[in-house]
Amino acid sequence: MTDLSKIKLRPATAEDAEFGFETLRQALGDYIESTWGWDEDFQRQQFSRRWASGLQKIITLGEQDIGALSVDRRPDCIKFNSIYIRPEFQNQGIGTHLVQELIREAAAAQKPIRLRVLKVNPVISLYLRLGFCTTSETENHFVMEYVTVE
Repeated sequence: MTDLSKIKLRPATAEDAEFGFETLRQALGDYIESTWGWDEDFQRQQFSRRWASGLQKIITLGEQDIGALSVDRRPDCIKFNSIYIRPEFQNQGIGTHLVQELIREAAAAQKPIRLRVLKVNPVISLYLRLGFCTTSETENHFVMEYVTVE
């Protein structure tokens, strides 16, 4: 069992970009492939653009980098851009723990959390279990929101 007290976030640096991209590929590559196909150049361009936003955090377990998280704290909402965790660390409660932390933050700030998730990604069941609702959809994504109760 993973000791969730050892899960921390640290700011991502330019040196973390390749780790971030490889983690994206490992965690979400199959879902991206089944939705659009995997175009290496396009995926690297998209990733580089998102990474340059400065919103990325590296998820660590003790001293080990295990994933990446991107959250945009806006005046009207918390936009949960992405989370990807290396496969060997998935299904250990780490993602649940981090999303629950975000829910606590949103409740304290009295803001909704908004996210977009690929329809083929099984993480949807986690979001539903934690209280997110689907507010709309596109051809490939569900748009979901968690509204805090006052």
